[in-house]
Amino acid sequence: LQNMSSRTHSTETTLRQSYYELKKAEKSGDYERALKLCDRILKLKDGADDVALLCKIKRGKSYCLYRLNMLEEAAAMLNSSPQLDIVSKELLAQILYRLEKSEESYKLYKEVLRNSSDGYDDERMANINAVISELQYQNPSKPLVELEIKPDSYEHIYNESCRLIALNEYEKAKEQLIAVASNNLVCLKKDMNVFELKKRMKFCMTSQLDRQLNTRQKLGICLNGTLVSLQTNQFDAVTRSIEILSKTYGRDDLAILCEMALMSAKGNAGQAEKKLEEIFANKSAGECSLAPRLAQAQIFINQEKFEKAFDVLTSLAENTLRPAILSVLLPLCHMVNNERTMKCDKKTLVGFLQECASFYTKNNDVKTALIYLKWLHDVQPDDLNALVNLINAYMLIDERKAEELSRTLPDFDEFVRDLNVNALENTNWLALGSKYAVKRATRTETPKPGATANALIIGGKTRKRRRKVKLPKNFDPNVPPDPERWLPKYERSGYRKKKDKRTKDRDIGRGTQGMISDDTTNLEMHVSPKQAAAPQAIGPRQMHPAPQKPKKKKRPGNKW
Repeated sequence: LQNMSSRTHSTETTLRQSYYELKKAEKSGDYERALKLCDRILKLKDGADDVALLCKIKRGKSYCLYRLNMLEEAAAMLNSSPQLDIVSKELLAQILYRLEKSEESYKLYKEVLRNSSDGYDDERMANINAVISELQYQNPSKPLVELEIKPDSYEHIYNESCRLIALNEYEKAKEQLIAVASNNLVCLKKDMNVFELKKRMKFCMTSQLDRQLNTRQKLGICLNGTLVSLQTNQFDAVTRSIEILSKTYGRDDLAILCEMALMSAKGNAGQAEKKLEEIFANKSAGECSLAPRLAQAQIFINQEKFEKAFDVLTSLAENTLRPAILSVLLPLCHMVNNERTMKCDKKTLVGFLQECASFYTKNNDVKTALIYLKWLHDVQPDDLNALVNLINAYMLIDERKAEELSRTLPDFDEFVRDLNVNALENTNWLALGSKYAVKRATRTETPKPGATANALIIGGKTRKRRRKVKLPKNFDPNVPPDPERWLPKYERSGYRKKKDKRTKDRDIGRGTQGMISDDTTNLEMHVSPKQAAAPQAIGPRQMHPAPQKPKKKKRPGNKW
């Protein structure tokens, strides 16, 4: 027993010393010695906490794989563990975010926030705000308001602004985002300082940042780098960026736009026009993306080929009726002579003509509105609304023409011919509301001959019971009531106002003091006869006996 106790004591001493040396090796950066010490510690361990040690080793190995950008292997390493603690779940949430699995990462972060109690909640809130902003980019129509996040640091403000941008709340994002200028220098400075832009873009394309960004952010950086290369006339770099946009990110529409911009910058606008015509030759209007079609129309307008630009813009199906496209089509319509050969379906043409006629009518340009109303009437000759609008427009310019067109309107009898008057009268007007409801006479039910007397009593008309009048005690009907019983107290004839003791000595010392004036001799001194006092009417209140005065209570101690 003594040998066993001495062995355990020496083992504990060796472990303590090994841990101390391991800490010193970590601080000094001697990692080779640290590995040897770790091996020694593992050999000295008796195997009691092998499971916990195995979990820690897996977590450390997965973190190393995460830092080496081996994300799939790191996630598989953590998922193979039987139990995950809070730190491992937080690491797995970060790995899932880097793998662009935002929903799974969001669930894990919420669980970590609920169960954590250390002082790193601010960093976790910044990370979960980044996950929320990524989810909002994927689905902007579903705002996430489960967590109340108050941004109080740079990371919080940046991630919160990204979330607001995903929700199209640009004004709020602009107020919160201070560092947005450093990330959007390409758009802000343009050609003011191109060399500084090149330095910034080179910094954004380093391998260290490439590991920290997701696919959407890398795509934005690649597109901005292409624009910078276009401004600095680095056409080879633009060609490489176009290949990356098409092959790596699968954005053929952006690649086409950059390629057309490259051809225009080289002065080959005709070649860009042919390239676009080849691309859209075998595609319908619905299959083509909107941005390349608008770029094609812009090329035609720059070359003053207005007819081709007009045909392109009118072949965009429902997009033709967008306000921005209509604002371009309106002036193009006057430049193009062959107005009747629009390359679009009838529905799009009718909507376009209605929008044009409405626009010029609201701006009091009746002559131009008449052109589109005539065109609309030719396209839809059976439409009465188009004919009526045309007549109204002619009433402002040519009344004779309006009268001729009004004769082509159908007679009123044609509208009334198919109406059934009896069916209209028998319509259930209750469906239209109580205002239009027809009041019908109430039916009186006659009792059946076999009905009992109780049934007749129940079904008869009920009588209202009148309440018996209760008179006050000592009521004398011969005495008339007091006429002032309903008047307020201060309006009654017997009311005497209370004297104010504060003003009783106000007149002392004023006026003459002991002097006799001359006017006293002219005064008539006689005694007026006394008038007989009229007997006052005794009201019901005066008939009550006088209340007794309360007896005085004996004070304690008054024995004498």
